[in-house]
Amino acid sequence: MKVNYKLLSVVFGGFLAVSLGYIFFFTKKSNTIIKEKEIQYVEVIKTKTDLEKEHKATLQELNEAELKIHNLSTLNLTSSKEITALKKKVKSILYKSNITKEELSTAKNLISQLNTKIENRIIENEILKGDNVKLTGEKEVLQSEKVVLTKVLDETKNQKDIAEDKVKLGSTLSISDFKISGLNEKGKVTSVVEKVEVLKLSFIINENRISESGMKSVFFILIDPSGKSIESNNQSGLFVTEEGEKKYTSKSSLDYTKGSIKNVNFEIQMDKLVYDGFYQVLIYENGMKIGSEKFELKKKKFLGMF
Repeated sequence: MKVNYKLLSVVFGGFLAVSLGYIFFFTKKSNTIIKEKEIQYVEVIKTKTDLEKEHKATLQELNEAELKIHNLSTLNLTSSKEITALKKKVKSILYKSNITKEELSTAKNLISQLNTKIENRIIENEILKGDNVKLTGEKEVLQSEKVVLTKVLDETKNQKDIAEDKVKLGSTLSISDFKISGLNEKGKVTSVVEKVEVLKLSFIINENRISESGMKSVFFILIDPSGKSIESNNQSGLFVTEEGEKKYTSKSSLDYTKGSIKNVNFEIQMDKLVYDGFYQVLIYENGMKIGSEKFELKKKKFLGMF
């Protein structure tokens, strides 16, 4: 049988061309994918770098604000509670790990508010100094000017700050006559640590004419004699306070009517308590501590006697 070399050459050449085309196509596609990944990597690195720069710049802004607060003392001025609270709030954000762009934006806004309050504090001081000088002159004229200046100051205060102060401070509930009792499995009062299964809390919510009527969330933190917060199965969790994020032992809700005085009782189901000594219960509402009370539990002695 005679071999057709010409035909074989054509077939082999076609196979070779297809193979080269296949290799060229997938090599080009692989290069394209690699370039896309490189672009994505560069964008991620750039975003991270930009965020770090913005974080560093915001920390610098906070340092400058703290320097202004320090300089208040050279003017014999004290920083207000609002300034101190704002500074703590900014620090709680900026010194978090893995801070987000949105949190940085919030911190910048708070620093802007902080600078405004510092400047207002200095302006108020200058106005008062002027008033004191004028007091050596015509008293009646000065009193009239002081009334005008006070009115101007009241009218020029930032409305947003006033609203926030009202919501955060004025609307937060306050309590009195805070009492704590340990209850055993039969519901009877006991101070034996091994027998306590329930903590009964009772207190009075004082009259509040600013807080709106409705359901209020109340958080409880139980601290053992060693100073450690106690967690309770199926009850504990995290919540945000003025001092930052905290773990609560239990939480509950209460229905409050604006302007009323209310007697309140809560029961907290406890896991097995171990240590004897003084325990403490902290109560938070609206992110602020509104109550604190200590109570003592003792170990059961021989024959169940103390």
